[in-house]
Amino acid sequence: MKMKILHVINSLRTGGAEKLLVDLVVWLREKDIRVEVAVLNGEETPLLERLREECIKVYILSEGKRAEYSPLHVFRLRSLLDSYDIVHVHLFPAQYWGALASVLSSRHPLMVTTEHSTYNTRCKYRLTSWIDKMVYARYDAVICISRAVVQMMRKKVRGVKLCQVDNGIRTQVFKMRREADKKALGLGDDVFLLLQVARFQEEKDQDSVIRALGFLPKNIHVAFAGEGERLESCKQLALEEGVMDRTHFLGVRNDIPALWALADVGVMSSHWEGFGLAAVEGMASGKPVVVSRVEGLADVVGDKRLQFTPSNPRDLADKILSLYGDADLMEELAQYCLERSSRYDISAMAEGYLSLYTNLLKERYEEERQD
Repeated sequence: MKMKILHVINSLRTGGAEKLLVDLVVWLREKDIRVEVAVLNGEETPLLERLREECIKVYILSEGKRAEYSPLHVFRLRSLLDSYDIVHVHLFPAQYWGALASVLSSRHPLMVTTEHSTYNTRCKYRLTSWIDKMVYARYDAVICISRAVVQMMRKKVRGVKLCQVDNGIRTQVFKMRREADKKALGLGDDVFLLLQVARFQEEKDQDSVIRALGFLPKNIHVAFAGEGERLESCKQLALEEGVMDRTHFLGVRNDIPALWALADVGVMSSHWEGFGLAAVEGMASGKPVVVSRVEGLADVVGDKRLQFTPSNPRDLADKILSLYGDADLMEELAQYCLERSSRYDISAMAEGYLSLYTNLLKERYEEERQD
């Protein structure tokens, strides 16, 4: 079935939802499906550059700090919506602006949104929770990236079509063999390296990883790839904990597969998480990935030997020590993670999205015929 799709997102900064969108639209384009992207805040990023390299049309709706929060995006999106069969929106506040723009649309394309998390600060307040319900009601379907997100959304909204499509990555990119010399990061061969790939935001809890270093041998280091609002406070914490010499802040990187090749163990310490794409990337690289025992991450990783109590640096350190001190266990769990990552390949996710798009269009066509 022929279709024209527009994906809408706040920005293309490095993050799970952003990487998912880029991989998805590239996959769809390879299937000869017409797909384009609208970015509310068009600051230059490696992901934006990748879309350009793939010759995918990108609409830059504005630029500047916090530009994505401007209500003017309702009218900017309104001018785009009528050209598409399906409009797929990701993340707040794009979800709000897309819903409002659909009210003004004359053609009324099918509206889809993906819910990427099990929690947001709007959940804490009655008014914003009520507004959320009104916004989700404007969408023909809400895609949930994990079982945990489905459960959250069932409690949050009523009468909205919910579809579970697990996230996916290009697993083959991470499975490729690479030279792994820790000197590339200025580290000695004796360093046992932990890696976390995540934005520095409240929910990611880099603090627990930094504090865990205090319970670990001196040759265990951690590298953080990412940026964000809590970066400076995490640097200050590393100084206060006396582990700054073992903590490496790498900033935004466009060589994540190469970083995973250097790592010994991956860590995701989130307070909450809808899925955990970075965990799958580490698993696909053949690394054991230790995660906090929260819905989403626990479902992705599975094995309890790779899960620690959230916000508990000592328990995290114990899980890392169990791997550090047992080469056989390291190898067993590395192989387990590699095999488990295969269920989260981009092709399975993209097929799920494409199936939903096709079914929605068929349902719309049948409704129009009956009218």
